[in-house]
Amino acid sequence: MKTVGILIPVANEEKTIKEFTNCLLSQCDLMEQYDVTVHYIMDSYSKDNTQSILENEFGDNVQVLFHEKSTGLVSAYLHGYKHCVQSEFDYIVEMDSGFSHKPEHLPEFLKHLDEGYDAVFGSRFMKGSVYETTLFRKFVSKMGTILCNTMLGTDYKDATSGYQAYKRDTLVDFDFDKFISTGGMFQTEIKFYVYDRRTDEIEDEISKLPLYFKNAARSFFSSKVWKDRPYYKFKLKEIPIEFIMSDSSFKSSWVWDSIKILNRLYENKQLVFKKGVKNGND
Repeated sequence: MKTVGILIPVANEEKTIKEFTNCLLSQCDLMEQYDVTVHYIMDSYSKDNTQSILENEFGDNVQVLFHEKSTGLVSAYLHGYKHCVQSEFDYIVEMDSGFSHKPEHLPEFLKHLDEGYDAVFGSRFMKGSVYETTLFRKFVSKMGTILCNTMLGTDYKDATSGYQAYKRDTLVDFDFDKFISTGGMFQTEIKFYVYDRRTDEIEDEISKLPLYFKNAARSFFSSKVWKDRPYYKFKLKEIPIEFIMSDSSFKSSWVWDSIKILNRLYENKQLVFKKGVKNGND
């Protein structure tokens, strides 16, 4: 039986956390072929009764991991990933609470991992997807993916979605303390590192090209024609999901901050991949 660790950052969600957790645990009960453990990641930013509801209402049915210092959302993600990797779960799933990510999608994520994929990403921009938000936020999300694919040479349909599942072996060589992202860029950063490690021999040849041609070459070899070639280290898959956008603000400064982070990822991956690990784009 495969073990599954689900990590969910939460803060100030007392209005929805009970209903969402009941729904999530009901879905986990239906997946009898897996041994699932639900982890809620919290820190001092959460000021309401979310933690007491989880501990008093659900007891041992969920684990509440309290990250002492509030240093932003990314620190909660990293704390959860490090815990799940160290706990040696076979599969690790990241999702949001509050029904922005629906528990009903979990079986499909896990099914594709069972089929041999090393990472499965939820996408809001595929046939069959539902993305409930304003036209402006849809535009921002889509442009964010185009920007990431252009700057990083990736080929994602959705580079910023946070509903995703991994085999532990896909993440075990990552040094999560070396991640540099802030806010929503964490999703793009981890996807870039996983994407970057798919290749070996072909990347040796691409690395010899002038910088201008490298991303174009990577995009070409990422096409459907080449996706099953043996030089891929990891098999990646995107699946359509239903996503409901919660109320949130948007600051134009985030665009510039994101570009600065994207510019640093190729250099930073040398630190993220633990010493002694052979990487695709070295």
